[in-house]
Amino acid sequence: MGKQIVIAFTGVFSSALALILAHISTTIIQADPLAARLFLEKFEERAPLGAWLLPAAVATCLVIWILMAFGRKSGRIGFEHARRYLEHFFSPLTVTVIFAAFLLPMRQMDNNSGYVNVDPQSPLAWLLFILDLARSFAAFRFTMAMLSGLESNTIISASSKNAVTAIESGKTDVVIKNVHERPLPNIDGYTLPRIFMILPALIGFIVALGIQFGPLENIPHVQDEIIQDWQARTLAEGMSHSMPMIERASFQTDRLNDSGAWLFSSYQPALSIIWSLFIPFGTIGLINPILAILSLFLWNTIVRRAVGETIGSYATAALAISPFFWIMASGRMNHILALFLLLGAIRGLIATCEARTMRGAIIAGLSCGVLIMTRRVDAVAAFASLLITVMSISSITIPRRIRFLLVTLAFAGGVVFVQTGFSRACSGDALSMIRWGQAMARNWWDIAPGALVSNFFDLLCGFSFYAFGGTISGIVCLLFLSPRTIPLDRFLVIHAFLTLFSYGCYDFQDFCYGPRFWFGLLPAATLGLARAFMVFSHAAPPQSIRAWRLCIAGFALLTVINQSYAMFGREFWHVDRRFERTLSSLSQPSLVFIQSPTRRVLSIARALGRLGFNSQEMAFAATPGIDAKGLCDELASMPSGMETRNAAMAIISRHVETAARRYPERFEINRIEAIRLNGPKPLEQRIIVALDLGDKANEALRAKLAISISTASASREVSEALPHPYVSLIASRRDDSIELEPYTTCGVSEFQDADAL
Repeated sequence: MGKQIVIAFTGVFSSALALILAHISTTIIQADPLAARLFLEKFEERAPLGAWLLPAAVATCLVIWILMAFGRKSGRIGFEHARRYLEHFFSPLTVTVIFAAFLLPMRQMDNNSGYVNVDPQSPLAWLLFILDLARSFAAFRFTMAMLSGLESNTIISASSKNAVTAIESGKTDVVIKNVHERPLPNIDGYTLPRIFMILPALIGFIVALGIQFGPLENIPHVQDEIIQDWQARTLAEGMSHSMPMIERASFQTDRLNDSGAWLFSSYQPALSIIWSLFIPFGTIGLINPILAILSLFLWNTIVRRAVGETIGSYATAALAISPFFWIMASGRMNHILALFLLLGAIRGLIATCEARTMRGAIIAGLSCGVLIMTRRVDAVAAFASLLITVMSISSITIPRRIRFLLVTLAFAGGVVFVQTGFSRACSGDALSMIRWGQAMARNWWDIAPGALVSNFFDLLCGFSFYAFGGTISGIVCLLFLSPRTIPLDRFLVIHAFLTLFSYGCYDFQDFCYGPRFWFGLLPAATLGLARAFMVFSHAAPPQSIRAWRLCIAGFALLTVINQSYAMFGREFWHVDRRFERTLSSLSQPSLVFIQSPTRRVLSIARALGRLGFNSQEMAFAATPGIDAKGLCDELASMPSGMETRNAAMAIISRHVETAARRYPERFEINRIEAIRLNGPKPLEQRIIVALDLGDKANEALRAKLAISISTASASREVSEALPHPYVSLIASRRDDSIELEPYTTCGVSEFQDADAL
């Protein structure tokens, strides 16, 4: 026994150290991927392998550690005991799949989310992938070390007396495939005290509020959040779309649609409607954390009623410590509301299983209906899973199944009818949701199969990590469910399959607050983790199980802290309050144009054209991230001539070299600020934020407002005062500062793409 404890300690210690190093290393890269890439490039001419030296070194260390951890007999004790023990509950094939799922790379940082773009074939991308593998192997070794004290001939509550006799006599080749015949063990006396559910929930709630009102500055950041925030402010003013106006293009970015007369949001409106009710109180930032707490209480009720107090306590605690759950709750995405509604549909299913068919159908129908108004793909997966599960439960008679189907369809259909009326009010088209589905189906055939596989793999690896922070894979937990015997497990397995299939058809994915498309799998993962604890709690040493639980909670908290620093600590999704604070300092009504990248490139092209540079040289100078104003200021005082041209090229090269070491977005203001900082009546605001589209659109907007027109000439600036007191300005960004300058025409009617220019 003492030897086993020593083996477990050394295995746990080395695995935990490897996990911590992988977490911290990835967090450092995630916080500043450009600095990490430049660091690797320093080795290009100084080392034999160049930029590949560090990835190769980390990979070598990982291989050596794996050989040391698993090559010796002592390192395989936990693995052998866990394998033999699991084969009492699962088939050998299922056990093999469980162990294979343990070794899926645990991806903490995506390479294409937001404004982070890492070349998938670069040394940095491979270094991240090696760290993902290190996390998975360390988590596997960690779990096996924790289970090294398992008694291989111990089994609880076997399904037959003969099987028990055979196992007690040492014949461990007897396999009881309980996953096919009965639920995994659920023994009374192991129920977690309520403090282990309440304390993580309270800590998570405080952390979510801290992130929302701290690094996220209590504002929306992601495009989805900003559009829904605009929609909520529109609804709060008693409108369903913007005011009719001709100059719509000056205020429109992607995902804010144009009806031909006004602008409207095409996003599902459920969360925006809730926000609109709380806008007068200024408490929108509280909505998602409160929904998270309500989801925890609802999930606890569901699992306790469906499978018992013991697993209910573990499943609730597992959701309460999930970093994915609280990271998502800290933002303003609609996934938390979708999860709450999914749990509402499950609650309807449980009520139906308890012979309260009418009540269950009403709850399920309303939940699915509102879910359609929140996230359409999740709603389809939930509704289909609900119907399949109910139709497959033998204890529900055929008349009850028919009654459930009709009532659920009636209430869900009623909500959808409200949705069509809302769509008609917003866009003038009541069938916009159907047209969206048709467009998605048509576009699916144009998606490259390789892109679908890559997206699926990214989500698979991401969910493996984000579900519980790296100590145990979220995908592994799904494999502990018992779909053949328990209705709740059956629903969750069907729902997981349909979710994977539905989002597997998307042409993109991102890690916005984590692998968000799979957020709805968290209930399945938490219930699976609860069942895993039940499986191992009856044979592993109690101190090992307690330490395992504490380590999972500790690494979950570490993940939230890591992401608060790496993901939210810097300018998240290229949106912050910097521009807003600058505008608030304006003392008189102003029309502020967000400088177009094309205008910036145009200024460089004109400065270089005066010195005789050709188009290829201009393209070299117009590199992303270059300080256009600083470059033009240096070139403005230079006379023409060959010597001047050579000196100018040296200046250009210096600016281009500097630009390669900084993020391009630090020299531009996000266009979506024109939505975040405008309301549905932009032409009636004191401060109007508009897109810089070229002289034609800009001058039309200025004429509409009847503001002061300034035309720059070579010798002087002429101003013509018109009735309204608006001042027109052009806003640009230089690193951390926002600059406002008097607006001037540029001599180009319509701006095209900056690269084409």
